Amino acid sequence: METFKIVVIGDAGTGKSSFIDRMNNKNFSPQYSPTFGVVTQHVERENIAYDFLDTGGQEKYNVVENDYYASADVAVIMFDASSSLTHKNIPKWIEIFRSLSNAPIFVVMNKSDLEYKNTSVLRNLNRTIHCISSMKNTGINSLMLNIERKLLNAE
Repeated sequence: METFKIVVIGDAGTGKSSFIDRMNNKNFSPQYSPTFGVVTQHVERENIAYDFLDTGGQEKYNVVENDYYASADVAVIMFDASSSLTHKNIPKWIEIFRSLSNAPIFVVMNKSDLEYKNTSVLRNLNRTIHCISSMKNTGINSLMLNIERKLLNAE
């Protein structure tokens, strides 16, 4: 079974770990527990496997994360539907990742079950925004199918 590396990037508190936990064991924990540095979780789906690289989102870990970004097969750049600050930082995360890798990027709005803040900054990205809710477990399977199509068609 082939294994692909997916780095999950974004500001702290956007639900990166909750997304990966949903992929790994299908559970959601409402307790916030910040990630420090990079945590790897292995996930298998049907005929494909992933090593999800869960990044902390804090600036002080960027140097550590650069090696992970460069070796990733895909980046998931996540923001929080209810936080306009995380929307504004998406271009920064894209720029950081793109400076180290040409791998495909998927921009993901997590917490889509919450009230949306102004997303005008996102309209200028010219990218598809994938909407998920880790808490409600919605949109995740669709996102992963899109990622799988992209990875398998690239070979």
